[in-house]
Amino acid sequence: MNELIYQVGTEKFFDEAVEAVEAQTSVHGFRVLYTHAYQAILAVKGFTRGPTSNSNHQ
Repeated sequence: MNELIYQVGTEKFFDEAVEAVEAQTSVHGFRVLYTHAYQAILAVKGFTRGPTSNSNHQ
């Protein structure tokens, strides 16, 4: 089976990148069906992680 992987880097913070993807998706006639809060889901299960950051973004 062929796998489709499309990956793009960004200088944006995680939340900014999510908002940009959602905005551009609607511009092209599509929509984001689901957004999962994995950090919150894992925290309930006892896995903690600090906030995401972009060391290149000041």
